[in-house]
Amino acid sequence: MALSAETLGARLLSPKWSIAIDGVDEEQRQVILDGMKEFHFAPRDTLLDQGEPSDTLLLITNGRRRRRSPQ
Repeated sequence: MALSAETLGARLLSPKWSIAIDGVDEEQRQVILDGMKEFHFAPRDTLLDQGEPSDTLLLITNGRRRRRSPQ
């Protein structure tokens, strides 16, 4: 799912977004934005497993996350 205009607008105004793109030119910024997808997770969903390889960067824009130790 592509990012909604509302989500995209909120992200562009976020201080965290400004920090994340510091030093990135406009063309590179657009490449990043075009590649972003919006996901929604239920409470207690596992987003990443420690030690497992991943090619994903998660940018959490709303809510909280909790680190759980592997069982």
